[in-house]
Amino acid sequence: MSANYWDDEEREEGVIERVDPLHQGWYSVTSSNGWTCGVSAEYGVEPKVGDRFITWGAFGRPIRGQAINNQVLYYRSPAEQDTEDAKQREEHAAARITEYESKRAEYDTRVEALPAPLRERIEGFRANNPSWRWEYEPYELACCEEAARLSARFQTGDALKAFSKLDYHAQRVAYPEMSSDHSGNTWGMSLRLAYLLVQLPELVAKEHAAICPLMGCASAGCYAGRQAEAV
Repeated sequence: MSANYWDDEEREEGVIERVDPLHQGWYSVTSSNGWTCGVSAEYGVEPKVGDRFITWGAFGRPIRGQAINNQVLYYRSPAEQDTEDAKQREEHAAARITEYESKRAEYDTRVEALPAPLRERIEGFRANNPSWRWEYEPYELACCEEAARLSARFQTGDALKAFSKLDYHAQRVAYPEMSSDHSGNTWGMSLRLAYLLVQLPELVAKEHAAICPLMGCASAGCYAGRQAEAV
């Protein structure tokens, strides 16, 4: 741990106003400066209301240090935090690759079962970026499978439009097989792909990636970007 933490100007100070009970090795602490974060019990210091609480780090970045009543629990300099972030990214990527590879055959079977336009869509993403499989395929495939079910259930663009205007509970009644794992983004993309599948199937493979609103076209490998690179 770097020794110059008191010279680090990326420091927030406050007083603990709330401590939630220990849960799975962590206290949840709310400070007078508005922050709520976890404090690990591994440091051997139990946070209490009224304690002086210090955190290090910039807004929008991970907390890289904590102190209670001037006792430093842990601290990383900005450079050390960058190293830690890179390490965690590598570990996270390795875990996702391992998980995907353990299910590769299952994913291939599910893709093969899709209607041709949706299968072509996934194959286009796969061909564009070898890492797309483990980075984005589970997210995209879930949307494509839901789109296939929706198109089979409603069959026309008008029926899908009418269904999309229903509230959630009415949609559940009309379409009880709806997956319970959707976010607003995945549900919206599933409906969009279902509509294209029955109305304009030639556009299915060209539609933006499901993850695009979260990651951007370049990262997601959207069709338009792939075509621009090929020119």
